[in-house]
Amino acid sequence: RECTSDLECPNEKACINLQCVDPCGLRGACGINALCRVVLHKPRCSCPQCYIGMPHTACHPDPKCETLNPRPTPNIGCSSDRDCPESLSCHTRTGECRDPCLSSRYNCE
Repeated sequence: RECTSDLECPNEKACINLQCVDPCGLRGACGINALCRVVLHKPRCSCPQCYIGMPHTACHPDPKCETLNPRPTPNIGCSSDRDCPESLSCHTRTGECRDPCLSSRYNCE
């Protein structure tokens, strides 16, 4: 047994099932394309730059957003490909959903 309450865990973790875990790593902590950060044991969801919506449900590209840089792909936490949008795959080392075509391991056409 590691914990019985959030107060026994570091601020960036929460006590879930007697374990200190990153609540942003849990499936459904934030909506699709949303960013997640932990504040005092709780996940805080937000839409990334050039995305709008309700971060607990889904963020989508803002058509009014004009930027000189291409739209960033938000970092979406994952533990398997099932946690990622259809066009992305789970990078198991970083726990982030990424475009597999940007990897040198795959040849996408």
